[in-house]
Amino acid sequence: MPAQVTARHRKQRFVFVPGLGTDGSVYKPFLDAFRSEYDVQSADLAVRFPQKLSWQFFFSPIDRAINRVTDQKPVILIGHSMGGSVALKYAASHPGRVERVIAIAPVLFPFKRVRHRTRENLHNSLISLTGGHPLHALRIRGVIKRRTVGGRARKLYDFVDTIDLAYDLPKLRQAAILFPEHEEVTPRAHFEQVSQEFPKVRTVLVLGSHHNIALAPKRVIEAVKKELHA
Repeated sequence: MPAQVTARHRKQRFVFVPGLGTDGSVYKPFLDAFRSEYDVQSADLAVRFPQKLSWQFFFSPIDRAINRVTDQKPVILIGHSMGGSVALKYAASHPGRVERVIAIAPVLFPFKRVRHRTRENLHNSLISLTGGHPLHALRIRGVIKRRTVGGRARKLYDFVDTIDLAYDLPKLRQAAILFPEHEEVTPRAHFEQVSQEFPKVRTVLVLGSHHNIALAPKRVIEAVKKELHA
């Protein structure tokens, strides 16, 4: 008879918060790299949105991921882009539930984004073709399209415009922000601002661009593992 898995021998829970308009399937190559060592869960948002978005709406899937086990020990919380913002905000609001938080290319403060869709699409295609998973890149487009129809994308972007973590960053313990050297979405000045004004938050410049974590995550995986084992 196989030995019963006890709470003491259970893998530590690793909860991932996906970026805007995505779910865990978009990050499968990244998340698979951690499954042998951690109990990996993805905090996917419900497809049905409330009339008005709130932080609690984004916190709910994290709560569900944590509550799936009875011991509810503090978890490792990792998020990307807007999901990184949610991860940081959640860790600041629920310090007893999070052992450490790592945010990859998060939105930190309000900013006006200028989008260059054609340039971004070409850049992302190059990433997936030269160092990633081309077929996976095609699947990602389908996932995002399904999850952002019916006005959901506009609601998400409007909420992103309200994000300001200046009040939350000083509350964080065991927090790290990984910022890609070729970041094309969030301003480099925000990363530098955290380095200067919030010294308790570890800031690390990593190789790659904003979308490497989904399209060609090898370098991001190495950086995250280094943080986890530091």
